[in-house]
Amino acid sequence: MKRIGVMAVHYGKEYIAHAARSLAIVCDEVHVFYTPYPSFGFNEGAVCPDTEDELVFEARRFAPKLIWHRVEGLVQEAHHRALMTSTAERVGGTTMVIADADEVWYPSALETAVQHVEDSNSAGRWLAHFHNFWRSWEWTVRDAF
Repeated sequence: MKRIGVMAVHYGKEYIAHAARSLAIVCDEVHVFYTPYPSFGFNEGAVCPDTEDELVFEARRFAPKLIWHRVEGLVQEAHHRALMTSTAERVGGTTMVIADADEVWYPSALETAVQHVEDSNSAGRWLAHFHNFWRSWEWTVRDAF
């Protein structure tokens, strides 16, 4: 089995190093798909506070082998997700682990979750509930999705 970690990124320098580290510990490869413009349907005057160089530096801080992809022209989340899925398939991935730039896992918890998915031997999407960090490591927002 080959685990591929993927991240769709437009901003997130505050936590991306820790999110990438989470994936790097559990996955065989980590791919970041960066776009300079929002790709999840909200591109009306949004200015990213983070430069690409800052994001690359932070993402590779704890995951130096991370593979960076710069993509442009994506206008919907589905396009971004399809690119990540096709790349994971192309490099021989059997399990794709998706995280946002602010989704930090305890490596043992992520290992348990991924192992459960692999052991179930069923295709599809598995989702986990999160408490999202809000402006610090101390404040979180419960993700109802």
